[in-house]
Amino acid sequence: MGAAMRSRFITIPVLAPLKEDIPGIIISIACHVFPDAELNETDPSIQEAATIFYEKGANPRHIRAALNNALFLNGTLSPQAIYFTATDFCAPTDKYSSIYADLWAIRSCSSKSFFPWNGNLLSYPLPPHLQGVVESSTGDINETELSKRIEELKPYANV
Repeated sequence: MGAAMRSRFITIPVLAPLKEDIPGIIISIACHVFPDAELNETDPSIQEAATIFYEKGANPRHIRAALNNALFLNGTLSPQAIYFTATDFCAPTDKYSSIYADLWAIRSCSSKSFFPWNGNLLSYPLPPHLQGVVESSTGDINETELSKRIEELKPYANV
């Protein structure tokens, strides 16, 4: 979509979950899939599963499918079953596409107020692919760096 068309809409960026968000996402989905699950996001197996899911580029939809598989295979959702399903998960996406989508979401955003770091820039854990794109002192976007990274990833992204 070109800039002229984007200017006709209010666009709010939806970025990939942060690594820190994945344990909570796992617990939320697990409790929905299996309400009897007694899980804690600080459990080491859940923490390790979250790291594995994150590194494989899993989004919440992938995590839900994987947890459904774990429930099917194990009959329950224990921390160990969740860890196993994270190691067993085969990622149908790639990180380049996710990063590319994040960069375009930022490029298309209508207002600085919509950025998730707005108002808490110092405590927001910017993922590595946004460091240098987001000015650390102001939260502004470095358009030159943003354009450069979008062009670098374009040949590799499947969006």
